[in-house]
Amino acid sequence: MTAVGTGGVLPNWTGVDVSHEMLTQVNAEGAALVRASADALPFPDRSFDLVLCCRLLHHLPEAGQRRAVLAELARVGQRYVIASYWDASSYQAWRRRTKGVLRRKGRAETRRAVEWDVLCGEIEECGMRVLGRAHSLRFVSQQAFFVAEILG
Repeated sequence: MTAVGTGGVLPNWTGVDVSHEMLTQVNAEGAALVRASADALPFPDRSFDLVLCCRLLHHLPEAGQRRAVLAELARVGQRYVIASYWDASSYQAWRRRTKGVLRRKGRAETRRAVEWDVLCGEIEECGMRVLGRAHSLRFVSQQAFFVAEILG
């Protein structure tokens, strides 16, 4: 997750990950790096103008887990949340559901696609209004993004 502070300048951003190893991979001068879980962020309410969450929601198969993270993103943000998710209506998600294709042998699948209507409802339950969504490569990748405005 990345959040841009109220200064609006890129060096004024904070990167968050639960994994120390992931944080050591960041090469960003002037960034504050924080080890924390996305469902319990160590920041005051309304700390960031924009909160960006990439490649996390598809690791949260349960609606309650996603809502906890979405609510936390909305809590620490002032204006907008941009996040990626795996779209259940993508071709790749269909292949996974119908044929078991793309699963690695010997490894349990920990990533899940979600129906847009379901995710949209969860976003709204967490105090945000969806402004739009886009797909990275609609029929090649499951990854899609949404932009939501934080209400209140």
